[in-house]
Amino acid sequence: GRVLLVERESGEVREVDRSEDGEATGLVFSPDSAWLAWSHPGPRPLRQLKLANTADLSVAEATPLRFRDYAPAFTLDGKHLAFLSARSFDPVYDAHVFDLAFVGGSRPYLITLAATTPSPFGPQRHGRPFDAQDGAETPDSEGAPVTRIDFDGLADRIVPFPVEAARYSTLRAAKDGLLWLRHPVRGVLGASRATPHDPEPRTELERYDFAERRVEELSADADHFAVTGDGKRILLWTDGKLKVVPSDRRASGDEDSASNITVDLTRIRHTVDPAAEWRQMYDETGRLMRDNFWRPDMGGVDWHGVLERYRPVLDRVATHDDLVDLLWEVHGELGTSHAYVTPRGGGGGALRQGLLGADLAR
Repeated sequence: GRVLLVERESGEVREVDRSEDGEATGLVFSPDSAWLAWSHPGPRPLRQLKLANTADLSVAEATPLRFRDYAPAFTLDGKHLAFLSARSFDPVYDAHVFDLAFVGGSRPYLITLAATTPSPFGPQRHGRPFDAQDGAETPDSEGAPVTRIDFDGLADRIVPFPVEAARYSTLRAAKDGLLWLRHPVRGVLGASRATPHDPEPRTELERYDFAERRVEELSADADHFAVTGDGKRILLWTDGKLKVVPSDRRASGDEDSASNITVDLTRIRHTVDPAAEWRQMYDETGRLMRDNFWRPDMGGVDWHGVLERYRPVLDRVATHDDLVDLLWEVHGELGTSHAYVTPRGGGGGALRQGLLGADLAR
């Protein structure tokens, strides 16, 4: 996989880094857009964090390739880089067999980017957080804090958050803190629930408050979330609803209040052009097969020629089923296994109608 940087004004595409072990994930810019951080893949399951200067594209390691580091996020003041890492090795004994397992091996961590910036978990002056101004806090022309990074000893400034190890994901920066999802340990069969009809344990949205140095639960049922640009609000998907809630406190129980807004998704209107969609799907299928086929020479098949030979049939496609049949034929030209076209599912959620029955008697 490759990390590419696209210049917004000119459209120029520049390669930042690449890996033969997988795809980069969690790309995030510093508040001043001067730095880009991401989780870089190594040999499975290892991942490390990397930092790139967006001006000269110089790349440096933020963490060593020893653990699985993922979900990086710059704090809103630009002083720290937070991330999640599976580097907690505290096994628990199995209840049935003599064995050990790492049930919750992840924890959030923090890197102090400038050597002169104190850790938010360190001693406090007069019982208050250390808030002295320094050069790194000087805003740029657009008002964003300037991020300064001292790479000498950067990995030595990694500190864990004072929270217990668990299963975490989706770490994001917010106003005066950080947010993440905490996933429960679920049984595969569901037999550990109180009754078979009880709901599964839910994923929680948690917030770490830097000033209070404590974790608080913002939502007991969170599927996905995103943070607004100013870090003050959260777009939360919960219980089949899309909500806008504060990022620094639990939302009000009143769904009509300003701190608990339900987005009415029925107001969304969109126009579908099936023929245009099918043309795009045909072209994308060609690109995906070209880029991911197990042999660079496509097994000796002129793949571009195959796509062009079948393209006239695309204009005669009248239904999605016709498109699936066409893609099956195109894939068949490669003569290889493990090449699938999976049609979308039918109306599996519809209620089945009752059938006629009879009581038989002799």
